[in-house]
Amino acid sequence: MKPADTITIRCEPDYYGASLLIARELGMTNAPVSTASWVHGCDLLPIPREVFSPHFNIPTQTHLVANQAAAEWWRTRGMPRTIAAGCPFIYTTPSGLSRITDSVLAMPAHGLKGVIADEEHTREWLAQVRHLQKSFAQVTVCLHSHDVPTFAPYLDSLGIKWFPGASHDTNSLPYMRELFDRFEYVVTDTLGSHVAYAAWAGCKVCFLEPLHKRTWDQVRDLPHQKNHPEMEKNMVFHQRESLLERVPFLFVHNIRDAVCPQDWAADLLGVASKRTPSEMARLLGWKWTADDTAFSSVSYEEAALLLGSRDSDPEIQHHLAMLDLCHNKTKELKGEVSQVRKENKQLKKQLEGKQAFEGSFAGSMGRRIYSLEKRLRGLLGK
Repeated sequence: MKPADTITIRCEPDYYGASLLIARELGMTNAPVSTASWVHGCDLLPIPREVFSPHFNIPTQTHLVANQAAAEWWRTRGMPRTIAAGCPFIYTTPSGLSRITDSVLAMPAHGLKGVIADEEHTREWLAQVRHLQKSFAQVTVCLHSHDVPTFAPYLDSLGIKWFPGASHDTNSLPYMRELFDRFEYVVTDTLGSHVAYAAWAGCKVCFLEPLHKRTWDQVRDLPHQKNHPEMEKNMVFHQRESLLERVPFLFVHNIRDAVCPQDWAADLLGVASKRTPSEMARLLGWKWTADDTAFSSVSYEEAALLLGSRDSDPEIQHHLAMLDLCHNKTKELKGEVSQVRKENKQLKKQLEGKQAFEGSFAGSMGRRIYSLEKRLRGLLGK
């Protein structure tokens, strides 16, 4: 894999290099600026619910979500331009790497800037992971980039191998796909996007208890949560009872009994709503501009083909054909109107000539001579 470069976040589609995935499919080295939002993680909470997204705040903006259920929910909440297009992760391609038999990738709940982390729980959970080394050929921990400074030294002290997880760089999503392509089992202490990603990539997934207990106090000071305190109602969905009801297949007594719920993951990730690169480019609002470095080596003609402006979808093509038909019909009608006007002009000229003749002395004498001629014909019997 090529060395990763840090990404400048200009909009939500730039998170973890999602927009770059589409740009690379179109043969572009950089991603143009997107005018749409594109959900950067998997939506795991049930619908309906109390929910607000910091990226869903402009009703006139295009919002790309994973599946049709989420799209319909947002449309009924005043976001009419919400479109199902799948999660960014499904736009990764298989790495081609062989899966390591009897391998475990452990993924603890990750922290975020401004979130109060439960370090005590995570250390306890990682100690549980160490015990797995006795039963499996390979055990590795994936730490979110935010948590590396906190827990990497602890893992080193336990003798557990670890990898850094996702970060905002150019290879983030392909890198995570490689990890999920390599391991047979993925264990975690929380339900998050990583569970759906791993299952869709073919991993057997399950919880390793104790589960992480997410509380409102840990996140209440985040700017978005401060603005929407009603989101506290969502915390119920993170409780063990709710998880047991919604995802019972993730609870197993033995990790080797874990299953790969690929269909479940595909539905959540919106695989059925996946678009072509050109369709995604249009939905993201990409347009050719001379000063955009993404198009530095792409001509307008090439960009028109890449972004699909030449080959529109069938519905647009139908409307264009109807417009052409109307245009041609209008030209025909204009020709007919012009001919009628020409004939009317000739008739008007003839009528004006007739009226002028009838009003003249010659016309008056002509009528008298014609009247005399009629009487003579009557007398002569002709």
